Amino acid sequence: FFVSWFGFFYLRCYFFVSNMYCELEDQAHPNANFWKFYKLGYWVKPKDYDIPMHYYKGALAGFLGGALVTPFRHMYETSQLMLSRYAWPENKKQFGIFFREIFKQPFFKENFGSRVASSAFLHSLQYGALFGTYRTLSAGLHSHYYYVDLNIFQRLILAGLAAGLTCWVATPLEMAQHAYQADKSWPKELQKGYRGVMHAGWRIAKDEGLHQLMRGTWVLSLRNFVANYGVLYLYDTLKDKSRFTQWHGFGWKGYLQPLITTLSVWLGLAIAYPVARVPFLMTTFPRDRQGKNLFGNSTVNAFSFQKKMILDNAEGYGGLNTWRGFHLNYFWKQGPILFASLYAADYMGLFSYAEYDWYDNAWWHLDDLYGVA
Repeated sequence: FFVSWFGFFYLRCYFFVSNMYCELEDQAHPNANFWKFYKLGYWVKPKDYDIPMHYYKGALAGFLGGALVTPFRHMYETSQLMLSRYAWPENKKQFGIFFREIFKQPFFKENFGSRVASSAFLHSLQYGALFGTYRTLSAGLHSHYYYVDLNIFQRLILAGLAAGLTCWVATPLEMAQHAYQADKSWPKELQKGYRGVMHAGWRIAKDEGLHQLMRGTWVLSLRNFVANYGVLYLYDTLKDKSRFTQWHGFGWKGYLQPLITTLSVWLGLAIAYPVARVPFLMTTFPRDRQGKNLFGNSTVNAFSFQKKMILDNAEGYGGLNTWRGFHLNYFWKQGPILFASLYAADYMGLFSYAEYDWYDNAWWHLDDLYGVA
């Protein structure tokens, strides 16, 4: 014990003296490249810092995600409706006929345009606010080219702020979407005549008041906060910690970026799924003659019911059974659009940061990036 304690004390003294000597040596050469590293703060505003451009790129990424993925989603749902009436194609000829019939179905033709437009607008609004806010907060982060730090808390606060500030932005449009879909399920004589999601939102705001679009949306905002927080933090942190692949010749664009994007989206949505089940319970539980469900149309009661079922392990809801139906009911509906939007946002530079190096006179123009002399 004495030998171990003495050895530890000796090493502490040695590192203290050596660090003090190095700091004094650094101060003797204030114009050296490595000294510029110490003058950089935790967050330094870049020269190309452009807040409107951050939100524009984020909105464009969300628009591309919604516009590119929704047509395939609509085709898939139309094919599922057809398979509920017809048998599965047995050969190539039948598959070709089945594929062409998808585009002739009334469900496909009537809802295609409005669904793609509303999805593109909704996700451009949601992810434009999310990615734009996060980039505005995180653009001043920087990292060393040859050094991967082990700090996993660097982006924790920034991702939480971005998710918390923007989790409510698209919820009114999502409520209008639910109202439009519910109106289509009623008989013709009971329908309110919504022509699309945007028209439903405009009619509700005009006839019932704008507050109706925000009523009960706290659970949607909570779901968005948890999912977006998880996705932003996981993706940006994993990308930062995998920068070493660029030095050793691994392919970031080849396979690592799709892998990290998929993992981040899957884990983020999985964390949010217990909260996302609450709106699912509200819409799937049977209603009485007055139109009220088991929870009295209260999201607070539905959330309490979901919480009690999980904590009490009632009907096998505890443990891994909490995520029962995750892939079918939630991941395959939200994951592809979020994957495409996140991929597009990274391609447009919303998750790229300045890197620097002081070895072999390879200083990477900090003055051009930050204006640091």
